[in-house]
Amino acid sequence: MEIVRRGYVPQDSIEFGAKAAEQLNAAAQELVFLMDRGYDTKSTSTFVGNHHLLSERQRMALARIVSTASAVQRRKRKELIQAPDYLVLDGFNTIITLEVALSGSLLLDKANGRGVEVQAELHPSVDGQLSRMENVVTADAIILDKCGSWYNLTRALIQSAIPDAWILHLDGLQKEGTSCQS
Repeated sequence: MEIVRRGYVPQDSIEFGAKAAEQLNAAAQELVFLMDRGYDTKSTSTFVGNHHLLSERQRMALARIVSTASAVQRRKRKELIQAPDYLVLDGFNTIITLEVALSGSLLLDKANGRGVEVQAELHPSVDGQLSRMENVVTADAIILDKCGSWYNLTRALIQSAIPDAWILHLDGLQKEGTSCQS
């Protein structure tokens, strides 16, 4: 039986490994600098990616995890530190993230013991629904920007159940007062 690793590309160990970290941190800082000044993510990631000779996969990763300082601050204000009595789960994004972590593939870094009540509902336009709700669990930046509050259940699950997960942390952004979406 073939083992499938969702999201895994053999080149990831080089493109996102220790030797690439300094270059990725520098590129991420430059990307945030330009985005904070109103430049859009697509053209900025192309410009910075060309400057640092980044692969398309590295550019895509940076574009997905880097946000403007104001977006990060807005999301942090809405983040719940403790799990509420109920959560509204973006099941698809949560399952995909956990599957990537369990398979040992690269996660991009964008917990308490309380129990969580589970009730399932299906919606044809889940992103639109989640964007208007409280206590949301998702890794989708657009939903995080629009929802009333959110809880990082996926991070809590990975930290407790998959402590050896391969997570790309861009330390330079965190030191500069900005951050990546979790």
